[in-house]
Amino acid sequence: MAFGYTINTLTMFSCMLTIGLLVDYAIVVVENFERVMAKEGFRPIEATWKSMGQIQVALVGIAMVLSGVFFPIEFFGGSTSAFTVRSLITIVSAMILSVIMALILNPDMPYHCSSLSKKAIMAKAPVFSSGLIKSLKSLTTTPTASDAIF
Repeated sequence: MAFGYTINTLTMFSCMLTIGLLVDYAIVVVENFERVMAKEGFRPIEATWKSMGQIQVALVGIAMVLSGVFFPIEFFGGSTSAFTVRSLITIVSAMILSVIMALILNPDMPYHCSSLSKKAIMAKAPVFSSGLIKSLKSLTTTPTASDAIF
């Protein structure tokens, strides 16, 4: 227990860090797409090209810097290396995969979502929400005496 942190607390910190790093790339792509659409008035396909032209180098650069920070820790010796090597390799590989997904799949998603009209989206919303509400109600209902199995 160093500085009052247990191994479980440190593991939880690393999980939060990894989740934050992985989700960040997708959010940046979608937010930049929305900004280009709203402020510059481009159509969806033009906004996709302009948005990715602005941020693709930054996404790759961030991934390379973070990989450069995490990857050398693999070569540390001693007990630190024994605990962290597997998690750091997982973090680096997941981060690189996340950047690849952000560069390949994420530009396509906002384009397709924005090409739907608001009327079409709102027509599908009640179907989704009613199904969600139904499934949540089935999970929260209290069992009756007839449900009991003896």
